[in-house]
Amino acid sequence: MDIRAVFAQVPLFSGLSAEALNAFAANAKVLEVRSGDVLLRAGDAATAAYVVAAGRLRAVLPDETIAADIGKFELLGEIAVFAGEPRGANVYAVRDSIVLGITRKDLLKLVKAYPLALIAITRGIIQRLRRDQHSLVLESARTARTFAVIPAAGDIDAHVFAEALCAALARHDSVKLVDDVFIDGILGAGAAQCPFIENEANARLMTVLGE
Repeated sequence: MDIRAVFAQVPLFSGLSAEALNAFAANAKVLEVRSGDVLLRAGDAATAAYVVAAGRLRAVLPDETIAADIGKFELLGEIAVFAGEPRGANVYAVRDSIVLGITRKDLLKLVKAYPLALIAITRGIIQRLRRDQHSLVLESARTARTFAVIPAAGDIDAHVFAEALCAALARHDSVKLVDDVFIDGILGAGAAQCPFIENEANARLMTVLGE
């Protein structure tokens, strides 16, 4: 395997000099990871970072949540290496894979000698964190329990739409329409039209809405 050619094809390293690529290649060790085999275990010391030369691996958190799939020419394990912390996830091969490993000691020497490499790796970490944050937002939206129906124009009957939406959602799960009738039934006639005040009545409403 042409190790230098692999590093040259890593998108994050596209701006590195030939000298830097040669240095990374000289310090890399080729590892074969068979499908199903574990490369990294959560809780272990972060002794190396890796570049996927071929195949695909998957990072799984201790609670069995899939954190990410890592494909060809992507980095993995670098965050724990730089943080000096134990591995946060188990990483195993989804199919037969080849990775290039660089020990923590060598990687720290390389980024000190070639600062652009540190900038490139940091950029990759930031991009990954942004993707993770976006995924969390999407997951939060998928598991939302409360929706507010607000008309975009004055001629739209929000209550009619809300009733239709509830009817459609009720075919899949339990649904409760919280409208003026519902609020007045809990807090008394006219309560839905009153301003929000931190009192016992509104505390009761918040409890009901959170159920």
